[in-house]
Amino acid sequence: MTPTRLTLWLAVLFGIVTLWLDLRMTTLSSLSELSMLAFLIGESLWTLSPYVVLMAAARFGKFPPVTWGAPVVLLAVGLYGNLAYADVNFHFWTKSDAQEALVFLFMPFVQNFVVVVAMGVLFAIGAWLDRKKRQ
Repeated sequence: MTPTRLTLWLAVLFGIVTLWLDLRMTTLSSLSELSMLAFLIGESLWTLSPYVVLMAAARFGKFPPVTWGAPVVLLAVGLYGNLAYADVNFHFWTKSDAQEALVFLFMPFVQNFVVVVAMGVLFAIGAWLDRKKRQ
């Protein structure tokens, strides 16, 4: 299996779970308002953004550490994010409070930061290995 295909399947799996956990927090009556529907669509796209960045890295990455590192980073980021989302839904470790749904807004910041730093490090390693191979 190629790293691009593996990254795609992992992104689809984590994306479906993320969207399900996100939609589980929404009530059906709140979707009747246009502004709430627009917010939900934007929030869903925001929560899926780390997976899209990693799919692009696996597809367009020039160096093997980037293309093979993308599914590994996706696995780590997806598991951590979905575990946090599941905890907000089912309260494994935390107690229910009024601000719990904010994790759906702030977790993608953390995920995107980790993705950008990890892909930057892997790109630097790949460039260094490529330059070393050419010498």
